Amino acid sequence: MIGGSLLSLFAAEGLLAFMGFKDNLKMQIACVPHFHSRVDFEEYSYEFTTNSQGLRYPEIPFKKSPQERRLLLLGDSFAQGVGVSEGQSMASLLETRLSRSGPTRVINGGLAGTGPLDYARVLKYIGLKYDPDAVLIMLYANDVSDTPDEVASGRSLLSFGRYGMGIKPLVHRFFPRLYTLLQRVRLKAGAQTGGLSENIPKKWIDSTVDLAKSRGISEARINQWREALNPDWVETANRGRMDGWVLALGLLDPDYWANSLDIASERSQKKWDIMKGVLNDMVQECRSRQIWVGVILAPAPFQYDPSYGAVWSQAGMVINPEWVRRTTVLEKELMFWSDAQEVPYLDLTPSFRQAALEGFAGRLHYRLDHHWTAEGNVFAEALIAQWLSRQNLVSE
Repeated sequence: MIGGSLLSLFAAEGLLAFMGFKDNLKMQIACVPHFHSRVDFEEYSYEFTTNSQGLRYPEIPFKKSPQERRLLLLGDSFAQGVGVSEGQSMASLLETRLSRSGPTRVINGGLAGTGPLDYARVLKYIGLKYDPDAVLIMLYANDVSDTPDEVASGRSLLSFGRYGMGIKPLVHRFFPRLYTLLQRVRLKAGAQTGGLSENIPKKWIDSTVDLAKSRGISEARINQWREALNPDWVETANRGRMDGWVLALGLLDPDYWANSLDIASERSQKKWDIMKGVLNDMVQECRSRQIWVGVILAPAPFQYDPSYGAVWSQAGMVINPEWVRRTTVLEKELMFWSDAQEVPYLDLTPSFRQAALEGFAGRLHYRLDHHWTAEGNVFAEALIAQWLSRQNLVSE
């Protein structure tokens, strides 16, 4: 009976091959190409557009002119410039400054809601096509938590095998077209239902509670979290006017920041080890092409603004008040790593702390959202420009 079923599967696979079905899904690396929308939140509003590569950057040819310099910026929403218009983003400001001394492109490869493995994908499959002279990897304080703890082993992480051992790679190996067809059906169904079990729009808080229940979080814990939330925040998130992620993490993953900044668990240590492997592969890829590469660390607001931690704490997140004044484990580990790999490294945390002491704390980031304001982008850009000048990479 099992043998007959296997023969049927192989026959179906052969038929799909004969009909020209693809044996893999096209990897989604960046945002949707040629995308345009308006971001309209409580604290900011701007137009968001992408080019043919899905990047928040103007359309330019891959081939550069002989006089042109190109810097590729990689990172998450802080690199992409969430919270401000394209012209106000750190990348755009840096391009304007560096262009004073000659034609310069600072190609914005930042992707909101991503982590180091995604930065590496952008580098290999999109960024290198632009023939950059330098690559800036801008890390954020949550990148350890945003690194998967399961990746393919036995080869470079830049080869991006999504699965190592298990049933999924086994099925794909023997029945690649059947597997891909089923994945397409699943993705199409998810798009039609919005990823929910019912095709009915739900309030943000209801969707969060459903997710918490699916993860086995107790009713008592859910009720405690709901009662602690500021009703105005809940209403703002329900109306789609703020990122509910800020509030949801307190219920779904309260140790998220502790695991990122202090690498406080066995799982987060594993994530950090994988993150180091990703960074190593990115550095090796750049150096093999004689591309200068440097790493920048951007701090979370509660690492320099003592008042900001209350937003997260009230939502149930573990926030250590010592983070605002001490060097975190992540900062130390990145310093050790950069020294060992001889990679230029800039930690923005001390400068942001100094700015906070001088009265700039509430002006560099939004009150509810953790992203930089226009003033925060200006401040970060000036620090990065000075650092690049010290590296003798550019002149201001």
